[in-house]
Amino acid sequence: MNNYCAFKNFKPMTYDKLNISPGLSKKAIASQINEYLDYCANVRKMSRMTMHAKESSLRFFMIESGCNDLKELTNEHFNKFVKIEINRGISARTINTRTYHIITLVKYFREIGMNIPLCIPLIMKLKELPPRRVSYTCEEIEEVLQNATEFEYLLIKLGFDTGMRISEITKLSYEQIHGRRINFIGKGTKSREVYMSMDCCQRLAKYIDAHNITSGRIWLNAWGYPMGVDTIRRTMKKAFIRCGHDDFYPHALRHSFGTDIQRRGADIMVIKEMMGHSNVATTERYLHGFEGQLQGLFDAYRI
Repeated sequence: MNNYCAFKNFKPMTYDKLNISPGLSKKAIASQINEYLDYCANVRKMSRMTMHAKESSLRFFMIESGCNDLKELTNEHFNKFVKIEINRGISARTINTRTYHIITLVKYFREIGMNIPLCIPLIMKLKELPPRRVSYTCEEIEEVLQNATEFEYLLIKLGFDTGMRISEITKLSYEQIHGRRINFIGKGTKSREVYMSMDCCQRLAKYIDAHNITSGRIWLNAWGYPMGVDTIRRTMKKAFIRCGHDDFYPHALRHSFGTDIQRRGADIMVIKEMMGHSNVATTERYLHGFEGQLQGLFDAYRI
């Protein structure tokens, strides 16, 4: 428990710097990437989530491209990186995101005067498959909950009741809970307020009491350390697989949340506010309420 107390008092950096041994030949590019990350974190004030995405993307590029110094970066290095990513089974969408971070890195160093051979116009986006979207009905969620352990129940019920993202559920802390209300900082550093059902609230209170939690993160492992996103994801998935839903992924609960409140009569502006979106266009991508119902809608309103 002393180790956990020390962990709670530890203040992490804005992002995790690349940890490259000075003896490696990639020392130059590692130093360059860290300079860029410092700029993004301390000058641009980018969020921790964005910084982790940049750090991860640039780490993979550094390792897979074979480039040791950005001053030597060519399209051959970039193409090698893309080929390795494809062979590893990385989705086109993820590769395109990582490509964006690589290009912004190159543009940063060109702005401060570095000569980099890479020809950006020759870099083409990969064709992306439509994003996977899965939505469960209230009845399907209830079936999963009936067959879930108490821990699985809490995680799934929180996601379906509130529409919280898995990262937000994972980081849920004692200080964020105020009865049924949960206050937290969401994506884009937006202040969010959501409400769980009374059943979920009561079960969560019992869980907190049973684990003697009085501050800090709610979900702790056997050693008293906060659980990570992967652990929470696997826990949720087990409950859905048990009920025959092999297509589950955590964000499906957020899709299900949006679709369910739409089916209950909420208009799109209400759904937008409840999901914490900045614009309606984002909200529209989450809604599945009219799938399979178009013939009935046309019959009712157009024929």
